Amino acid sequence: MKIFKHLKSDWFRYGFETLAVVVGILVAFALENWNEERKSADQTIIFLSNISSNITEDIEELQALMVHLDTSIYRAESLITSFKQGTFNELDATVFIGWLNVEKSFHVNRSGIDALINSGRLDLLSPDLTYTLQQYYALCDKLVEREDISNGFIRNKYEPYYFDNYMEATRLGDVYGILDKYEDDPREQYLIKEQTLVDDHRLEILILIRLVHSESEQELYHRIIKKAEDLRALIHQSKE
Repeated sequence: MKIFKHLKSDWFRYGFETLAVVVGILVAFALENWNEERKSADQTIIFLSNISSNITEDIEELQALMVHLDTSIYRAESLITSFKQGTFNELDATVFIGWLNVEKSFHVNRSGIDALINSGRLDLLSPDLTYTLQQYYALCDKLVEREDISNGFIRNKYEPYYFDNYMEATRLGDVYGILDKYEDDPREQYLIKEQTLVDDHRLEILILIRLVHSESEQELYHRIIKKAEDLRALIHQSKE
């Protein structure tokens, strides 16, 4: 009987020790999982904060470029109207025609999304957020392509024609900030003559193409800014 009592006592002791070991292992696993989840949550917040900062910078740059683009569209439309009517304000026309030589380019900030991709942790994001990010950067790429086309047209078609035919108007045309260098110039400014413009059908077509390019870019600017604002709101929700 004493032997059985001794064995029974050992079974309880061994059983308790085994249970304690199992519980300890389970607790260790739980703590490790919790720690990994906390690290993942911290990583997600860091990645999303960087991406959100990039998008804020993108919006600021796009809004600044929109001012330039809206001015280009207004001036090109005014010139086309003048061609249709056969009458020009020579001062406005000289300034507007020169202005359309200026190129512009949007530089999307990808440092945040690139860091996330390079980390191999895209799985940290929800499918909805991942899809919205893909849409946003696809639109940005499309805008860059459009601007390359527009800038190529300026560089290869519009600008060479302008300098071949209206170089004297450059300082009044406010090309590349030249106007500031002549603000105290007492000499009479060179204006492109109205009849010269009325007869310049090639220039009219060049301005028309500049207008079409600018309007196409304007539509993309609006779409990207709207998508960027939606994306920032979605990121904010994901960080909560």
